[in-house]
Formats: sequence, structure tokens, C-alpha cells
Amino acid sequence: MEMRKPSNGFTMIQTLFVLMIICILAIQVRPYRPNIRLFMKQILDQSIVMQEKAMVEKRDVMVVWSSHSVSLDGHTISYPSGITCDAATYHYNAKGNISSALTITCHQGKKSNRLIFQLGSGRGRLE
Repeated sequence: MEMRKPSNGFTMIQTLFVLMIICILAIQVRPYRPNIRLFMKQILDQSIVMQEKAMVEKRDVMVVWSSHSVSLDGHTISYPSGITCDAATYHYNAKGNISSALTITCHQGKKSNRLIFQLGSGRGRLE
């Protein structure tokens, strides 16, 4: 007597193919939203570079935050869409010290993160 294979259901290859199509569509549909924490980390890193630049070149280096961009010694970086930050201005002197202690808050929808700069070291931290 010959055994018959059941013909109901999908093969493993067919199932994997359908799952692959669903995953590709899901990736395509998701809208791009810049990560506020990653953006602020990049700006913090650039601020540390400005501090080092002030010490190496032995001059004041200005950092100006506006509502839609930050200017680092004349080089302007625009914020990604949906991100706004408090306005602030400070500079690093020739010794690398920051001119004032301050907190800069950036918002993206309901999320907000803060950059805190302390006197003395001039280094910032992200909260």
C-alpha cells in the first residue's frame, strides 16, 4: 500500500517567503524619526572637540545654541526635524574652561533630554 503525503498546509519555504515579504514591508512603512539622545550625544562630542580646539589654538571658541541649530566656532549644525533646544551661549577659553555652568534641554515630542555643563572641567553629561 502506497503512503500519501497530506496536501494541506504550507511548506516551510512558502512560510519563510511570506514572512520575508512581511518583514520587508514593515521596514519600509516605519517612518524615520531621529533619535534625540543620539543627536545630543553627537553634539556633546563636538562640544568636547571645541574645548580641545580652544586649548590647542590658545583662543576662545564660541558655542551658540539657537532653537533650530547649534553653531560651533562658526560651523553650524541644524537639528533634525522635530527636535528643538533651548537657546544658550557659552565659550571655552584658552585653558579649556567653560564660561558658565548651564543646562540645555532639547525636546522631541514628549521626550526631552538635558545636557549639563559644569564649571571647572567644562565637560558635559547627558541626562
